Formats: sequence, C-alpha cells, structure tokens
Amino acid sequence: MALHKYPRPRWLSKSAFALGAVLLTAFVLGLTGYHLWRLRSQAIDNGLLNAAQLASALEEHLTQTLSVMDVSLVQQGEASFSPTSAEKLTRNARYIRSISLVDESGLVLDSSVATNIGVRFDKSIVLPKSDGPLPLLRIGPLMDGRDLSGARPVAQDALAPPQSIIPVLRDLPQPSGGYASMVATLNPDYFLNYYDRHLNLADGEVALMRMDGSLLLSTAERFKPNAHIDPAIMALLDKSVSGRLRQTDPQKNAQLSAYRVSRDFPVVLVVKLNEDRVLDDWLKEVRNTLTVVFVILSIALLTSAAYFLRLIRLRHEHDMRVQDLDNQKYALDQHAIVSITDTAGRITYANERFCAISGYALDELLGQPHSILRSNQHDKEFYKHLWLSITGGNVWHGELCNRNKNGDLTWFQTTIVPLTDIDGRIQQYIGIRTDITERKRIEASLVSAKATAEEANEAKSQFLANMSHEIRTPMNGVLGMAGLLLDGELNPEQKSFARNIVHSGEALLALINDILDLSKIEAGHMEFEALAFSIAPLVQSVTTVMQIKANEKGLAFRVQIPQEAHDAYIGDSHRIRQVLFNLLGNAVKFTTQGEVSLHVAPTPTGLRFEISDTGIGIPESALNKLFSKFVQVDTSTTREFGGTGLGLVISKKLVEGMQGSIGVQSSQGVGSLFWFELPLVKAPTKLDAPSAPMTGKIGTVAEVKGQSQEAGAGKILVLLVEDHPINQKLATVLLQRMGFQVDLAKDGAEAVLAAESRSYDLILMDVQMPVMNGIEATEKIRAGSGPNKTTPIVALTANAMQSDKDACFAAGMNDFLTKPFTKEGLSQVMDRHLHRVE
Repeated sequence: MALHKYPRPRWLSKSAFALGAVLLTAFVLGLTGYHLWRLRSQAIDNGLLNAAQLASALEEHLTQTLSVMDVSLVQQGEASFSPTSAEKLTRNARYIRSISLVDESGLVLDSSVATNIGVRFDKSIVLPKSDGPLPLLRIGPLMDGRDLSGARPVAQDALAPPQSIIPVLRDLPQPSGGYASMVATLNPDYFLNYYDRHLNLADGEVALMRMDGSLLLSTAERFKPNAHIDPAIMALLDKSVSGRLRQTDPQKNAQLSAYRVSRDFPVVLVVKLNEDRVLDDWLKEVRNTLTVVFVILSIALLTSAAYFLRLIRLRHEHDMRVQDLDNQKYALDQHAIVSITDTAGRITYANERFCAISGYALDELLGQPHSILRSNQHDKEFYKHLWLSITGGNVWHGELCNRNKNGDLTWFQTTIVPLTDIDGRIQQYIGIRTDITERKRIEASLVSAKATAEEANEAKSQFLANMSHEIRTPMNGVLGMAGLLLDGELNPEQKSFARNIVHSGEALLALINDILDLSKIEAGHMEFEALAFSIAPLVQSVTTVMQIKANEKGLAFRVQIPQEAHDAYIGDSHRIRQVLFNLLGNAVKFTTQGEVSLHVAPTPTGLRFEISDTGIGIPESALNKLFSKFVQVDTSTTREFGGTGLGLVISKKLVEGMQGSIGVQSSQGVGSLFWFELPLVKAPTKLDAPSAPMTGKIGTVAEVKGQSQEAGAGKILVLLVEDHPINQKLATVLLQRMGFQVDLAKDGAEAVLAAESRSYDLILMDVQMPVMNGIEATEKIRAGSGPNKTTPIVALTANAMQSDKDACFAAGMNDFLTKPFTKEGLSQVMDRHLHRVE
C-alpha cells in the first residue's frame, strides 16, 4: 500500500474547464454512436450470414433426401415393381407417403397404396416440363389430399390445406421400348417438422419453392401454395444459385433473407429471419452501452469538477502528508493473526494473537528472522517462489505451516502484502493469517478414509477372485464328470439328471461371471481394448450359440447385417460380444413363441445393434428401473425364467464404458426391442483374416476341429499338471478319449522335473498349486535348457481375472483355458497348438 504525492497543478479557468467538458462529452457520445452503428451493421451482416448458412444446411438435407428417394425410385423401376418392397421402403422413409408405377398416359398401374391404382396422374404439373421422358426427378406442386387417390390442386389464392402432398416423378425407359414413370408422394409434414426444429416461428420462416416461384411449403402459420416469392428473389435466381438480401414482408416487417437452389433438383430453399429478433441483442447492447457511458461520463465530469474545485481552493503547490504506515495495522489486530517484517525478513511487529499462537512473547520475536517459525513442511523451492513473489511487489496467497515454540505444527491461510513508500520502494511486509489447522486435520482424515475405502474395495475384489477360484475348481469336476456321464450309456431318466447337473452348474458359473464383472466395473478395474475386428465373424460367434438355444424353444432366429456394416472397426470386440450374449440370451429366455432377431446397422459415428423379440414384454412403468442392480421387473419372471437382474446392469456399464448408449422400447405382452450404439472408428484396412471369435461364456457350443488330429493322436504326449484329484481324473479321461498319451504331475515342482527329463508335445498347467505354482513352474521351464523350452504351455486354471491371464502370458504361457472347461473347449485348444508342431 503505497502513498504518493499529488502532482503540482496549474491554475485553470472556469471557461476552459467548461469547454473541455463539452468537448469530452461530444467526443464520447460521437465515439459511442459510431461504435453502436458498427455493431448494428455487424449484427445485420451476421444475420444474413446465419440465414445463408441455415439455407445451405437445409438445402443439403433436402438434396440428400431427394437423392436417396431418386435412387430408390430408379431401383424400384428398374426391377420388377413390387408393392410390398415399395411399401417397406415407405415405412423406413417417413418423408414418402406412397410409391406408384405410372404408364406413359399417367395411369397408375401399381402402387404401395392400393387405393392409388387406377388413378390418372397429370404429368404436366411437374417441373421441368417436357413432352417426353426426362432422366431426372421432377417436382410437382403442393396438392390437397392424403395421397394420389383423392388428390386435387389447391385453388388459386387458397391457404395450404391441413392434409397435403408433393408429387415427384421419375421417368424410366423400358427394355421393350417406351417408358414408364415412378411417382412418389412426399409428406410435407416431415420437412416442416425438420425446419421447425432449426428455426422458431418467432425468429423467422423457412420456405420451399419450385423454380417457377410457386410455394411448396412454408413454416409460416398461414401461406398460399399458389403465391409467389417476391420478385427480388426471383430476379436473383437468374444470376446465382444462392444469395442473401434485406427486404420487407407485406406487413412492412424487415427481414434478412437468403436462398439456395438445390444442386441436383429444381427446388429452392428460402430462409427469412426477423430482423427485429436478430437485432434484439444489439438493442440490449445499445441500452447497456448508453447506461455505462452515461454513468462513466457523469462520474468523469463530477470527478473532474471536484478536482477542479479543489485545485481552485489550493491554488498553490503542496505535498501530501505522509502517513505513518504503522497506523495501518490497527484494523487487522482485532480479527487476524498479523506480523510485520522488514525487507530482510526480521520481525518488527506481531499482534497478540500471533504471539499467543506461536508461543513466543513479543520481545522474543522482535528482531528475529521469520524463519524461526519454519516447520520443514515446505521445500526450498516453496520459499524461493514466495520470496521472489513478494520482493517483486506482488501479493502472495497460500497455505503455510509454522512450528510454534513447543514444536507443534499450525497451518495458516496466509496473505503477505509488500508495503511501499511514496517512491514505490518496498519498506515492509505485512503477513495476515487465518488458522486452518482444524480444516487440514479434517482433510487428512478424509484422505485416510478414502485410502481405507480403496483398500476395502481391493480386498473385496481379491475376495471375489479367490471365491471364484474356489468355486470354479470343484465345478470343473462336477460339470466335467456330468459331461462324461452324458457321453456314456444312460437311460433317459439318468440323462435328464445329468443334463440338470450341467445346466445348474452353468447357471451358477454365469452368476459368478456376472458378479465378477460387476465388481470389476464398480472398482474401476474394467479395461477396454482398442483392436481391429470384423463385425460379421463377431456376430456369427454369438448367433451360432443363440441359434441353437432358439431352435430348442422352437423360435425363429433372424440376423441382418447390411453390406455397409461389414467393414473392420477399432474397439473391444470381447465386450461387444459379451453385451450381445446378455441381450440375445434375455430375448431367447423371455420368448416362448415367435421370433428373436438381431439387426446391425452403421451410424455416422459407429454401429447400432438392435435385438428384438416377441416375448413377454415389459410394462412402461418398469422401464426406468430396468438397468438397476439385482432388479427384476416382475418377481414372477424370476420364478419362471430365473436370473439375478445383473446382465442388463453389466451391459449398460460396458456400453457406457465404451462411450456408447443403450436403451429399450417395449410393450407388455407384445415384445421388446433393446438397442445400443457404439462410437467406433473404422480400421484403416479390411482384416485379411479375422481372429477366431471367442464367446466369453462357459459351456457354449464350439465347432470341434481336429478330426485329422484325433486320427493320429496316439503318438502325441501331453503333460498334465494338476493338484486336484477329481480334475486330474477328468482331464486325463478327456485327453485319453481324444487319443492322447498323458503324463501327470501333481504340482509345479514335479512339472519342472518331468519337463527336464522328457519331451512333450503340449503342457497343460494349473496355476494355483502347492509346493510350486504354475507361474513359477512355467518360468523355470522357459528359462531351463530342457527339451520343452519352446513347448506350448496352456494355463488350465480357475483364476478368471484379466490380471491372471496377463500373469500367465508374462510367464511364458501360450494360451489360457478357464475352468470349468468342456471337451469342445479343450479340443479347440489342443487343435490350435498341436497343429503348429505337426
């Protein structure tokens, strides 16, 4: 806080002051007026630019829409006309009411709407006019009616009817000679709704007209289809395909207009903005600016007048009285912890609160460097930055920790202000502090609590992983032995019992997988890959399994993947497959008759997946809780169909984790449609050989390869490393039935000894074993000099976490098979790796 001397003024006359005030006022007002005029011009220019940009955007939408329709009409005409195909096209394209086949005379021969057949269409009403066929889309006027049947021209000067159509015609030559025409009726409401979303009625109007100037439609509340756009726009059309202009409507309202001719079709898009609405912001700026200018000018004149009167009173030069800077501290003493130091950092003043909290008496502090209070909680760079800031004349704010006389730490919110003399030289530093020790203690407690919560969450995840392992290990024996029973000769009742064991075990495993996935998601441990994949093999890997389940229930199962969706994409194919399994599994589960279908379609940003069924459906009141944890829409469905309510929760979190969205549409008793969209980037090139799809589920149906392998497998020697007796027996039986010779090791140490003494074609390695685990055993085999240094090693483990897979591959294993495993899964692994050594 520096004090300065007043300048030495010269005496001024009242007339000079008055003249200066008038000139200042005139200059400020003139400058303000010029500024506001420029702002108005810019606002109008921006309004015209906005109108032109909107016209360009809407014209692009119109042209693309008509182009799609033109191509569709050509395709309908070149092929044998199918009313069913045409009707399906109109359902997908909301802007088309009907598509009809018309002969040269205009008679409707066939149509997607049966009532149109036999109606005669007047070809002379379309533009551009021609006595013969033209290879382009021609546009008719707005007509009264819902479709060609009953359509009639709008009377001259009549308002647009509530129900209307715009007919368009496309001539097509016929192989047998002559030509036929395709006539489509456009739905004006589609375009009006689209335009209304881009421009409010109060802000302006969007109109569509033909090249002869007749209106096709307008967002205005009332318009006459036979009316013509004003001559100004028609005159500009002769010169340019786009333009902008200022004009007034019949009610004398100023408008900022822009038009743009479709680049491919004989229609013009016109946008008219209400100039008053465009200038609303400018008018606000005018009011605000004039208010500010008036206030500033008034303050300036009043201040100048006061200063002038003071100069008149003084008339002589004088210096300001220099106030003692020590008097400035008294206001702070009552409310803050205050100290003052000189430029060398020695304490020259401390108030009572400072002395009390530091534990020092005032005479113990005076003359001492402030560093006697340092706590060693801050490094040298902290104090260097502080010192450079205040010595540079800047005010420093921050948190500072001091140590009092007894050694206790106290935290302060501190402000240090450099005080200068009248020449701007720093004389003292005043420090103003607020005790924040309690706040810092609370913050430390919160950090500790957060760490404790994170440790508990990690412990929960580890517990779930251990439980998964402990459950999967015996379940491998249960399911495997049940599978062996099913391969044997059993009576029907015994086979039913064995299948029930398998189905119950698979249901338990699915629940375990869901809980693990949900735990990983909530703990933030779920990772997503970004790898290239092909959509068709991915979908096939899911639908192959779902087709079987649907067939078992007598359901039709349909899959639609358009050709344009067959590109390669970058994303996490495993998670996409998991979501598809969940949604398709639910669709098959809750559908007792009818069909289940999967439709994949590209979007501007990626892909959209739709799973529909004709199942029990979902009440509308329950849709909002559908994606909640452990929630079933109706508990009776749990009793009938089973399930925990986790599948949809996991699907939602997986989709959102891939930055996508998911939703549902359903009617109770009719069926449901679940959808999810993912933003996926296309891969730079198509994949030459997409990786083999993996279902990510236990017990799915897999194509068992390796027929040639089994035929000559008698010479193939496999080392099985497994500590669990039942799993030893299961794996040994399965391998021997496949024709392999099996050696058994009960732990990692035995496996290392066996691998050093004998050459194997493949090693199946359990991970969690006594004496030596599978990770350590694999590392020793890979590091050793025995004959199995490069032998394929496959993890055969109940550890199902991603971190477990990473650890196995890091140790040198070649593949990973999760318990419980099936004969098909084991066969695929054996085939995949033994083909390399054959």
